[in-house]
Amino acid sequence: MKSRFKAFLTAITVAACVPASAWAVQVKAWHFNTERGYSAGSFHHTLVNNYGDLLLSRRITALLHHPLHGLINAVAFAPDGRIYFGTSPNGKVYAIQGRKLKVLYAPPHGQRQVLALHMLGKHHLLVAACGKHSALLDISLRGNHPKPRVLFSNPKARYIWDIEVAKNGDIFLATGPHGEIWTLDPHHKAHLLAQLPVHNVMALALTRGDRHLIAGTDGTGLVVKLNPASGRSFVLMSADHAEISSLAIGDHGSIYAATASPNRAKSSGGLFKTQAKPDGMPASLPAVHIGGGQPGKKAVPMHMGHLPMPNMTISSSTQPYPGSGGAKKLNSVFAIGNDGRVVPILAVPDMILSMVYQHGVLMLGTGPNGRLISYNPKTQTQTLLQHFKDHDILAMAKAAHGELLLGTANQGQIYRVGPGQNDAGSYTSRVLDAKLPAHWGVPHVDALVPSGDSVAIETRSGNVKSASKFAKFWSRWSAPIPANSYQPISSPPARYLQFRLLVTAKAKHPSPVIQAVTIGYQQINVAPNVSSITVSPLVDGKHAVVVNWNASDPNGDILDYALYYRQKHMPVWIKIAHHLSDTTYNFSTTGLPDGQYCIKVVASDAPSNPLSTALATARKTNWFTVVNRNPFITNLKASIVAGGRVKITGIAHSHMVAVKQVAIDVDSNRDWQPAAGSNSIMDSPLEAFSAETHVLPAGAHRIVVRVTDAQGNRSYRSLLVNIHG
Repeated sequence: MKSRFKAFLTAITVAACVPASAWAVQVKAWHFNTERGYSAGSFHHTLVNNYGDLLLSRRITALLHHPLHGLINAVAFAPDGRIYFGTSPNGKVYAIQGRKLKVLYAPPHGQRQVLALHMLGKHHLLVAACGKHSALLDISLRGNHPKPRVLFSNPKARYIWDIEVAKNGDIFLATGPHGEIWTLDPHHKAHLLAQLPVHNVMALALTRGDRHLIAGTDGTGLVVKLNPASGRSFVLMSADHAEISSLAIGDHGSIYAATASPNRAKSSGGLFKTQAKPDGMPASLPAVHIGGGQPGKKAVPMHMGHLPMPNMTISSSTQPYPGSGGAKKLNSVFAIGNDGRVVPILAVPDMILSMVYQHGVLMLGTGPNGRLISYNPKTQTQTLLQHFKDHDILAMAKAAHGELLLGTANQGQIYRVGPGQNDAGSYTSRVLDAKLPAHWGVPHVDALVPSGDSVAIETRSGNVKSASKFAKFWSRWSAPIPANSYQPISSPPARYLQFRLLVTAKAKHPSPVIQAVTIGYQQINVAPNVSSITVSPLVDGKHAVVVNWNASDPNGDILDYALYYRQKHMPVWIKIAHHLSDTTYNFSTTGLPDGQYCIKVVASDAPSNPLSTALATARKTNWFTVVNRNPFITNLKASIVAGGRVKITGIAHSHMVAVKQVAIDVDSNRDWQPAAGSNSIMDSPLEAFSAETHVLPAGAHRIVVRVTDAQGNRSYRSLLVNIHG
């Protein structure tokens, strides 16, 4: 809390040292504290977890100088440090000691796949050699020319998918295609332990003390608990037509089951979908006493830390891949507690092809996108450790000192994943776009940095978007700024900025953790833009117009508007209104002399900037005509036509605008009858007109003539006529 308060005061001090004119426009910021936020950048020996923490990644080393063609299906680690792996389609077993690779076993004709390996003691390797003549082989690792010995072979067991060995020497085999589990006693006498209603038993795991054997199947994806002594079995869960590919046993007896169904690998060929930062983290609770029970009896302490703490629904915000929907739509990892509760804890848009539990963390290998994922069930922390892209991670094995071995397909390679992280790494952000040339503020790098380690940030800027293609047009990387120091960025003002985080750690130190990066910037003030202004007559309104305009500000500033008008041939602008916020204004032209006028709007960003730096832009309308005088009529005459009709003729005059209409009305009936123009169209200020009444009865009649101009001004004249009977 003290460090954050100190940082806040430092930021205020730095801001106070900057000239006021530099801080006119509103300060904006880029924030990096989520997996999604970092995802568009590039990682070098670093990673980010689902809580938005960026840290050094684990050290990963390829052990084969030249990858093999084919699949590495199984990996085993011997106590003497040797590594063994089995392949297909050539069905060989290889040994790695140091950096040397040799063939330990080449199969006879008919055995094309090695699907499983398992160390038997210190000097024997069990090999599941499968094909037309499948067998479980025991290869002695003593001597230079080991000879395999067949321990098990059965025509019905064409595939041996997994091998487990109990502490008493019993060997368990998961086979197909008849769903059989075979067991071999220490004397290698085989008998059928169970036959399940599936085609293949894909994975095996032994619980603590070897009390139970756990089996995972294809088909409906069963997880079955078996008693090796009695052979009795019990189904713990069904994954609903999702193949159980891998099993693991947690520290406190929890069973983890992973699925690998191709129709649930939604992101085949796609990219890793990152997520926003989860809300909060699971909290570790001490042992608490559960109340109740019988009087006089002590309540049993319940250790909350020993219970699975996953999300209760697969669509929870802390799931690793947004849009997962549920366990039925993606491949999943399920946690099965000691009480039988089954909870989906992770959804993965790939097939989960391998899984181990190591030091409280599940390690997952996927295909077809070759992702190595770690997940801590207790803290719900998940991390994409590596994306191999061209590799499927088919096999995993625990090695010495917390290391992990991976076997891959497409390019057969063995990777060693170290327990410790890299000594140094970096993260380079995507190119950040300020939209306009900008000044840079203070980079806030909130990091937990152990003594002796370091975290620093470098920046560079430019005015072309591609920093890689046009690097010579960008500034050089700045001097590193230590995390938590709040020094201003020295890169020159520009439109684009990029930052790079540098992370180092001493040997055996935990990695520094970058919890958030915030970079403030301030665009240079740019004048507003008035894109259009129009003026039109006010509907049903005499001597008034409507002014409409469109304006925007590149900085997003609040705009203030003022309106002015000017008469043609006059040198001055007269203010109509100011401090307007709307972009529509009704302007009354009553009392203005007849003439040509235009209106100007001035848009100012003063509400968001000091007056010394505020900018304004003006735009004016086209000229429009204002006429307040009424039209008039001359040469008005009436003549009686045969049959009792009256013909009216005359000349209509208007000022500066066209005569729009001439009409007559007889005896105030309000039945206005349009007159005809001399040239059929009334479109000029001077129009001769004529009109003829209906047949009128004998007697006196008053005929009114009305003239209307284009601006709605009107005038009237009348004539008195007498029709003789």
